[in-house]
Amino acid sequence: SGSTPLLLVDGNNLRGATVFALSQEALASELARWAAAAELPCVLVLDHGTEQRCWPLGDFLSVTLAGPAQSADDALVRDTNWALRAGLDVAVFTSDRGLNSRV
Repeated sequence: SGSTPLLLVDGNNLRGATVFALSQEALASELARWAAAAELPCVLVLDHGTEQRCWPLGDFLSVTLAGPAQSADDALVRDTNWALRAGLDVAVFTSDRGLNSRV
């Protein structure tokens, strides 16, 4: 649609690509800086958490915890479908082949 895309980031997949050199906190901090510099809205999706929750971290990043009942992959599929239904351009940043086949 020509609008600024929404970038959904598979956080643990990205951390795994760096052999978990970055903590979740460090990844969120770095991604918040990058998203603000690029003025690109991003959602960092992470596994686990005692409940599903999402909170803003700066003007261009939100962090989502998938919660105990689903995986981050499930949350990424859900959020991708929501964004598409809302008419947003959306991209998912992952190298997870299983996830790629679902979004």
